[in-house]
Amino acid sequence: MNQEKIGKFISISRKKQNLTQEELAEKLGVSNRSVSRWECGKNLPDVSLYEPLCEILDVSINDLISGELISKEQYEKTAELNVMNVIKKVDSLQKKKRILIGVIVLLTLLIIAFLLYLKLPSEIGDTLRYDNRVIKCNFENYYFIYEIKGISVVRTDYIEKDYNGEKLFFFTSDIPLINKVHSHWETWESMAELLEGRKPKYASLYQFEINNNTKTKVYYTEMSLNKIKKANNNELTKIIKKSNLMCQN
Repeated sequence: MNQEKIGKFISISRKKQNLTQEELAEKLGVSNRSVSRWECGKNLPDVSLYEPLCEILDVSINDLISGELISKEQYEKTAELNVMNVIKKVDSLQKKKRILIGVIVLLTLLIIAFLLYLKLPSEIGDTLRYDNRVIKCNFENYYFIYEIKGISVVRTDYIEKDYNGEKLFFFTSDIPLINKVHSHWETWESMAELLEGRKPKYASLYQFEINNNTKTKVYYTEMSLNKIKKANNNELTKIIKKSNLMCQN
């Protein structure tokens, strides 16, 4: 399909019908600029406009695609050729569309992957196993103090539960993946300082006021705090057995 030839044919046919570009555009429901671009050979009309355009210009679709008036003798031959050209054009557009969709999907996945790379390492962490040389708990008067010594890259959380008249605290700690990557966690530098007899700084220190009339127990757990929060007494009994009792009053 020769865009320039078709454009000139549209222009000639429009003028034969004594129509301006504005009038043709109005009849087809498109902009003046669209008609101008067709006639300059920069664009082809949308396939959905072929039929109404041909009716307005008083030409056949075969004439339009050929870019000239076709005689009866040439009609059958040019019709077959034009059909093949249209099929090739549509196929080409579909391939471009599939490629464009593929590129958009790929870029979307790359953006999602990048955002996950930025976000997930700070959200996901490795749960720390209990080590009584580093994780401590003790009662002092009307308080109990929970502390982690020296390990500044960890993240600590806790939950309170009432259980058979007792107040239970469950603590857990993890190290976000981003901290693990950037802190050389595998070297256990803070643990080495502790074992060498140095006094490491407190990384986390929690102090809670307690009621001396209520039995209070503090556990360290590697289980999900959300699971503990939803646990009934029977489930909590099993969780307690799997947790480390650090201190009690």
